[in-house]
This record gives sequence, structure tokens and C-alpha cells, in this order.
Amino acid sequence: MYVARGSAAKKLRRAFNHSLMVDAKHPLTTRFDIKAEESKESNKEEEEEEVEEEEEEEEEEEEEEEEEEEEEEEEEEEEEEEEEEEEEEEEEEEEEEEEEEEEEEEEEEEEEEEEEEEEEEEEEEEEEEEEEEEEEEEEEEEEEEEEEEEEEEEEEEEEEEEEEEEEEEEEEEEEEEEEEEEEEEEGFRENKEEEVEEEEEEEEEEVSSSILYTTAIY
Repeated sequence: MYVARGSAAKKLRRAFNHSLMVDAKHPLTTRFDIKAEESKESNKEEEEEEVEEEEEEEEEEEEEEEEEEEEEEEEEEEEEEEEEEEEEEEEEEEEEEEEEEEEEEEEEEEEEEEEEEEEEEEEEEEEEEEEEEEEEEEEEEEEEEEEEEEEEEEEEEEEEEEEEEEEEEEEEEEEEEEEEEEEEEEGFRENKEEEVEEEEEEEEEEVSSSILYTTAIY
């Protein structure tokens, strides 16, 4: 629209200049003609001024429109920049949230690892305690076994002592029996010897009595 108006104004200006050149070739001779010519010229000047004013207005409008367009473009650019900044901020926030989530996950993992380590330590401690208890039980069992063995040894020693005592008693009894047998044998011998002596004495007495008898007869 503004370009068309500008071209029309240029055409009018060219036509006006052309008319001036034509009139210059034919000089005016009458006052009326001069006034008419002057009025024409003044009208033309006014028209030119109007055209120039219109052109200036058009140019101003164009400049204003260009400025408005530039302002709009600047506003759009600013809006775009703001949007980009907002997007960047959102992205940063998202990144921060992701980092926080990652940190939380890492913390949770660390806590889980710590808990697992604690559980493992507790299990190890329990195992150690169980091993210690088992060792203590084994030691107690060994001690009991040793005590039992000692008791058995003592019992065996006592039994051996008792057996030895019994053997000694048996030996003593045997010795006593042997002594008694010897005494009995000696007593039996002595009795036999006495009997033999008595028999011999009786025989001697009989012999002596028979001798006496025979001598008495003779």
C-alpha cells in the first residue's frame, strides 16, 4: 500500500514538472494569464507539499511500522529468550532433581550396603560366638572326659589295689593254711612218733614180760 502511494506521488511530481517545462516554452503575456499561472503554480506547490507531506507521513508510518515490527521482533526475541531461559531453568531444575534423586539413590544404596555390612558383621559375631561356645563345650566335654578317665583310672587303681589286697589276703590265707597244714602234719608226725614209741615200748614191755615169763618157767 505505501509503496503504491509513493509511486503515484512520483508520477504526479513528474507530470507537474513536465507541465512547468511546457509552460516555460510559451511565455505568458497577460496579467490574467500570469495570475492564473501563478495560481496554478501555487496550487501545484501546494499539491507538491501535500504530496511531500503524504510521502513524509507515509515514510513516518512506514518507519513507525518498521519500529513496531522491530519492537515486536524484539519482544518476540525477548519472549523467545525468556522461554529459552525458562526452558534452561526447567532443564536445570530437572537436572538438579535428577542429581538429587541420584544422590538419594546413592545414599539409599550406601545405607543398604552399611546395613548389609552390619548384618554380615553381626552374623560373623554370632558365628564367632557359636564357635566359641562350641569350643567351650568341646573343652568342657574334654574336661569331663578327662575327669571320667581320671575317675576310671582311679577306679582301676582302686580295683588294682583291691585285687592286690585280695591277692595279699589270699597269699596270707594260703600261708596260714600252709602253716596250719604244716602244723597239722607236724602234729600228725608227732602223734605217730608217740604212737610208734608207745608201740615200741609196749613191744619192749611184752618182750621183757615174755622173757621174764620164760625165765620164770625155767
